[in-house]
Amino acid sequence: MIPNTQLRKHLPPTWLTRLQNIRHKFRGVKLHSNTIIYFGAKLLRYPKNIHLFKDVIVKTGAHICPCNEKAEVFIGSRTTIGFNTFIYASSMI
Repeated sequence: MIPNTQLRKHLPPTWLTRLQNIRHKFRGVKLHSNTIIYFGAKLLRYPKNIHLFKDVIVKTGAHICPCNEKAEVFIGSRTTIGFNTFIYASSMI
């Protein structure tokens, strides 16, 4: 299978997005090295319960929030979370 690289060509990672990834890794977010989290995206409340797999892009204004200690959010490979998207989980998504 030949991967579609068109999106990555138009949204390449920058040193700022890499810095953002490092910041979220220290907060406990489980993310792949190819993940891009843009500034302005918010990973809220229980960051250790957020799992972002390979080639995920989280755009500015997006909120991802496990609302309690037992809630978990899994974002699968090659997924884009668009501008101003809200994902709030009370158990598992």
